[in-house]
Amino acid sequence: MRKRFLLNEISKDSQNLLNHIEYSLKVNQYLQKIYEGNSFVLLKNYGIYVKEIIIDKKLEEDIYIINEKIDNSKYISLYSLIKSNGGLLNIPELINTDMAFYILRYWGKNILNILTKFYNMNVCLKYFTLEDFYISHDGKRIIMKNLYTYSFNNINGSIYNGPDLNKILLLLDQIPFSDFEKNTHEKIDLVYNNSYFSPEFFINENYNNLTIKMDSFCFGVCMFNILYGFPPESFYLQMKNWCLKNTSLNFNVIIKNFQIIY
Repeated sequence: MRKRFLLNEISKDSQNLLNHIEYSLKVNQYLQKIYEGNSFVLLKNYGIYVKEIIIDKKLEEDIYIINEKIDNSKYISLYSLIKSNGGLLNIPELINTDMAFYILRYWGKNILNILTKFYNMNVCLKYFTLEDFYISHDGKRIIMKNLYTYSFNNINGSIYNGPDLNKILLLLDQIPFSDFEKNTHEKIDLVYNNSYFSPEFFINENYNNLTIKMDSFCFGVCMFNILYGFPPESFYLQMKNWCLKNTSLNFNVIIKNFQIIY
C-alpha cells in the first residue's frame, strides 16, 4: 500500500506529517552538532527519499526515511539482548549478587541522560520502546535511533504541538496498514494493545493536557521489560479486562467511542 498521502495528513496541531518529519530532522541535526564525540547519543538521519514507480500504468510513490546504519561490530539492539537472555531477573549470576539492579540503574541512567538532551531543547518524545535503543557490546554505552514523534513542550512540561501518534506510526510501518483500515474490534486489539501507549493516548480529551509524563510512562515500561524480559500488560488490555469483570460496563461500547487524541 502506497502511503504518500499520509504526509499531507493534518495533525491536531494543524500541521501535516511532512512538517513534523522535517522538524524531527532538524532536531537530529542539532543534536549531532552539539553532542559530538563521546556525547553522541543519536543515530544520524539523512533525510526523506521519494521513489516514483509505475503500477498498473499509474504513477505511485514510495516513501523512504534514510537513517544511519547501526555498526553491529560495536552495538547490539537492547531489545534483542534482553529478549535472548529473558531479562535481568532471569540470569541467576546477576540475582545472586544483586548485580541485576545495579545494571538496571546504570542502563536507566543512560536512557535518562538521552531523554534529558531532548528536554533541554523543550522536546518531548511522547512514545518510545526498548527497540529504539542500542547498547555497546561491553554494556557501558546506550544510543538511540532517530524518532519522528517529537513534540514541543512548554516550561511546565505541557505539550502544545506534535504529530498525531497513530498517524506517524502508521506512516513508519509500526502500525500495520491493512489492519488499521479494518473497522473491527480485532483491528483495535492488534493496533492499540501496546504496552508503551500511555493512558493519555486513550482517555485524555484535551490535547493541551498532554505532558512529558508520557515519556516517564514509556521509560517505566522499558525498565520493566529489561528486568523481566517482556513488557507489562498494556493499559488498553487492563481496561478491557476491567470492563469485562464489571458487568455494568460494556467494553464494546466504550472502545467504539475511543478517540485517539495525538
